[in-house]
Amino acid sequence: MMCHGNPKDLAKVLFGEFGVRNIETGSIVDKVIGWYYEIIPTDAISRCEPFCWPMPLTKDYIDRCEMEVVGNIFDNPDLLQEELNE
Repeated sequence: MMCHGNPKDLAKVLFGEFGVRNIETGSIVDKVIGWYYEIIPTDAISRCEPFCWPMPLTKDYIDRCEMEVVGNIFDNPDLLQEELNE
């Protein structure tokens, strides 16, 4: 997914367990299973907390981040290869 119309602001969508964080302390307070997204580190900001934390994939986040699907591992298997190389 691309965010805010910026081709360098990328996220991947996943299904599984992820940590729920206390926004004030940054500590993981619970774990849940569901759809979430992780930021793909493409620059210094995307590597910084809290920007790099996994977040639930909700309509609110999709709308707020102006997310747009730009590819998937079935049409672009090279995306999966890049993840394996990390």
